[in-house]
Amino acid sequence: MNSGNVLKQEKNTMYKMLIVNDESSQFQSLLHTLREEFDNFLSDVQTATTEQETIQKNRKYMPDFIVMDVDLEKESWMETIRQVREENGYSQIILITVYDCFDRAVSLKVNDYLLRPLRLNTLTDSLLRLVDNISEYRKKSDYERKIRKDYEKASDALERIKEKYTHLIKTDEEDEVKSIPASDVVGMTDDYILKNYNKNITLEELAGEISMSRYHLCRVYREKTGVNFTNTLADIRILKSKELIVESDMAIRDVALSVGYTDASYFSRLFKKVTGITPTEYRKASYCMTDF
Repeated sequence: MNSGNVLKQEKNTMYKMLIVNDESSQFQSLLHTLREEFDNFLSDVQTATTEQETIQKNRKYMPDFIVMDVDLEKESWMETIRQVREENGYSQIILITVYDCFDRAVSLKVNDYLLRPLRLNTLTDSLLRLVDNISEYRKKSDYERKIRKDYEKASDALERIKEKYTHLIKTDEEDEVKSIPASDVVGMTDDYILKNYNKNITLEELAGEISMSRYHLCRVYREKTGVNFTNTLADIRILKSKELIVESDMAIRDVALSVGYTDASYFSRLFKKVTGITPTEYRKASYCMTDF
């Protein structure tokens, strides 16, 4: 029984291999040996003789094993190995080298180093050790694929729920449209704001008062008036505050409280944003107009 059969029986799977050799005299011998001994172990065997071909085939085939017998004294091969490792962290790289280049080989992130002259049983032992790494990686990948599949199922389920929920909202809104005309929605909203602007009112409270969803109320009001509830409330509060500033001697902080703002500093900033001047400046300007 050859080495490939031993591996095939133990792992019950097949692997892809890329053989890289830059010396044509030794290349055919290495290729022949690997194909003969590991025929039942390998589903695909690719070969490369140059740096560029190695990079291209690594990208195209993503081999499980890469057996490399190259001249490490050439910086181009060192860089090629680094790039292959960076692009394919999964592949198990076996580097065949001479003793003089062993230190350079160790600096590379490969999985095993074999010294020349290469013995078949040494290569077999290396493959047997490294095939466990691939098995672990495949198990992890299968688990991650399962997680992704479960996530996709969950996402699909959530999407279906969302579509159903959206349909229910749309149905409710259609019922609301039938029961409350848009013009009435605007009138009821403005009336509510005028009566309650001095309180801490919210859109949710208003929606509850007129028995309508917050979302639908907001949409209808904006479509009909061009502004939203918050802007209208702020405009009315500023308008009422102007009346108080001009017609009374109330402190600015008390004016703010009277129109629904508990934070006097925020009220002053908003007032200036709307009118271009502060409440105090507005009061002084009103005095000047009166004296005139």
